[in-house]
Amino acid sequence: MAQHSWLYKNKIGIDYEVSLYHGDNSGHVLIYSNQAIIKIDFSVKTAKNFSFILGEELFELSFMLEKGLPLYKLINKDTNKTISKIETNSYPRQHIHLAVLLVLAICIIIFIILYLINK
Repeated sequence: MAQHSWLYKNKIGIDYEVSLYHGDNSGHVLIYSNQAIIKIDFSVKTAKNFSFILGEELFELSFMLEKGLPLYKLINKDTNKTISKIETNSYPRQHIHLAVLLVLAICIIIFIILYLINK
């Protein structure tokens, strides 16, 4: 399970923590910033770009496979600068648990909706 985070401070000093959860087997992707969900996608197993706005700036999070290994890159499209990742050993584990809980909650809600529709 791939979990990555980036820290970004915009022009007026607002801090954004962008985090990614990408399931190894399922390929499900959850992107969130400051604990608010930005994007959810399912079965992402090939290269894909995710675009979103933080404040007034456009960002692109890229997922690609390089020699069979996943590679993630966050770019500020307004300035064309790559945002540095947070080192995983300094990243708080509580955020990882939050991401897993969010994905599980979403899956349960989808399951209940599909169950009620087919009932």
